[in-house]
Amino acid sequence: MSIFENNILQIRKYNPNLADKIVNHVFDDSATFEFVEAESGDTNLLYKGVLIHDNNDPQKEAMNIFNQLKDSSESSVTILIGLGLGYLFKRLTLSSKGSIIIYEPNLDFLRFTLEVVDFSQEFSNEKVFVANSKTELIKFLDGVYSYQAILNLAGLGSCHTLYSEFVKDLQQETEKIKNHLESNYLCLFEKSYEWVREGVKNLPILKQSNDINVLRNAFKDIPAVVVSSGPSLDETVQALAKYKDYVIIIAVGNSYKTLAKYGIKPDFINFIEVYDNTNQLKDLDISDINLIAQPIANNNVFKLNWKNKFAFYSNNDIFAKWLSKIADFSIDDYENKGNVSYCAMYSAYMMGCNPIINLGLDLAFTDGKCYSASSPYSGLKLLKGKEEKNGGKYYVKIEDKEKFLKHYKSDDSVLSEEALLTRKRQELMNGLTFVKGQNGDLIPSNVNYESFIKFFEQFAYDKSNAGIKFYNASPRGAVINGFENINLEEKLASMCKLSMNVSAQVAKSSSVESNPIRDSYDEIKCNIGLMIEDIEAFEPLAKNALECAQGLLDDLAQDMREFNIDRIRENASVLIESYVKFHEELFDNNLLLTGCVFKDLTEFTKIFENDSANTGMDDLLAMGTASKSFYTAFLYKVVEFKDLLKALYAEEKNTPKLGVYSK
Repeated sequence: MSIFENNILQIRKYNPNLADKIVNHVFDDSATFEFVEAESGDTNLLYKGVLIHDNNDPQKEAMNIFNQLKDSSESSVTILIGLGLGYLFKRLTLSSKGSIIIYEPNLDFLRFTLEVVDFSQEFSNEKVFVANSKTELIKFLDGVYSYQAILNLAGLGSCHTLYSEFVKDLQQETEKIKNHLESNYLCLFEKSYEWVREGVKNLPILKQSNDINVLRNAFKDIPAVVVSSGPSLDETVQALAKYKDYVIIIAVGNSYKTLAKYGIKPDFINFIEVYDNTNQLKDLDISDINLIAQPIANNNVFKLNWKNKFAFYSNNDIFAKWLSKIADFSIDDYENKGNVSYCAMYSAYMMGCNPIINLGLDLAFTDGKCYSASSPYSGLKLLKGKEEKNGGKYYVKIEDKEKFLKHYKSDDSVLSEEALLTRKRQELMNGLTFVKGQNGDLIPSNVNYESFIKFFEQFAYDKSNAGIKFYNASPRGAVINGFENINLEEKLASMCKLSMNVSAQVAKSSSVESNPIRDSYDEIKCNIGLMIEDIEAFEPLAKNALECAQGLLDDLAQDMREFNIDRIRENASVLIESYVKFHEELFDNNLLLTGCVFKDLTEFTKIFENDSANTGMDDLLAMGTASKSFYTAFLYKVVEFKDLLKALYAEEKNTPKLGVYSK
């Protein structure tokens, strides 16, 4: 193969859309490339009269830029703006252990450089990615970023001339992007234990439910409307009521009260939340509606009287990964991003629906409203105070506290009513920001919604070659690139009534005899039995390590003249040995347990895997602190989780003998 074909082959493995764009790209008439010789004898490039590399020594320039990076360890991520002839890129691949994302916004440059420079070896590195848009860039960052990693921004001097707007934009956005990436971990830290706990509680129900995979392409090229609960739903719901027989309707739970008010019964309702939000359906008939839910959704949702229950096994969920490994089924193309509307839309995609129309997907506070009028949470308003009172700042008002708490209180019965109100206000006001609205103005939103906008844009980009039309009928909400804004009534009026019976098609698809959870339930129970044994075997080790961690911290708190060096060395040695043992013999063999202590395990691992650690005072203190936190969490959460596993294990009849199934 040619140099160009070899380069494209590597890019196609992870970014087929970009590979096709480069292959099919036609050079701009104004693009001019000229090779010139630098004083060092290295080849330089003149593009539209701009020297791409340093005219004295391109390789020295690359080394100097590399030396300015904040970090080049395994956990670091470097965004390289512009590829040029690859001097800086090759230096990064040689000297950096971290991930590298080339952000080259110029297709002329990509096409030219990939034809003349062989990067096939560098591109074969699994930590190297090429992006041509911010959507691609953020997608790759989501995949490689690790907790508290350093994010480097690097580029040649010429990139400030060629890509001044891109550079300025990225410099301004870098901190926001990093906060978005960190928020993914903070969500895992907060909820991972609840997720695995609910997943285990749902196992007996999952055994009797279907995987949504049975509906794959069951509604090929049938139009679907995905209904979210944003404020614009009030403007579109009557049109949907008029043409409800023209589409398949997939709704999020919070939108059903609005739909029911207009006599609309969705075909599917989607839930992903781990907390109990069944009050969203209070006094509503769901007996003829199908549930689509992640297996980690609240157990009470699964217990309701649904017509059929379909599990959506997201590929980024620890519980789903554990279950799919034991039951031997693939979840590679099940994708969710922690947003129920995204999961509902992805469900429509898996079913083969086309086009897919989103309603109530405002992802902003349209006209100061947070939810549609009939939503259980409709009393929430985002208001801007008067200048003389609060300097024009925004705040959240709850108009009817009694009505709001009636629906929201069951979400977390531990919290007081005032604490619940405060939590909801903070949730909505978390990082108040502004996003581009469909009217061209900036409209108020928050960082969570802003992140979801990026996820929807990534989805549309990834599926852009699949021939699916994505529409957004959420008037005056946020702009979502890749989704065409439409008038719902006009679009539905141009369609025809469905010729198929949706319920009959669901019944037909659900009649399959194979169910991977049911078929592998003995293996699942065996794995649970082995997990119980492992936890019990590691409990005394955790207690001993906790004592050593506390002993180390006590010794380090002493005056240096009173240090017991031998005891410090002994406790540190035990902690290092315990770390290795817990990782290699417990967590590497029991994926589900990582979800119980995800935060503590992440910070614990970060300390012990730190390349720069030198067992100095600060390192010993960090080791003791992280160990104390981890083993305390283990003895509380993992042991509590063991009791839950035992209760489930005891309920099942015909339990196979422990030790039969190899992890």
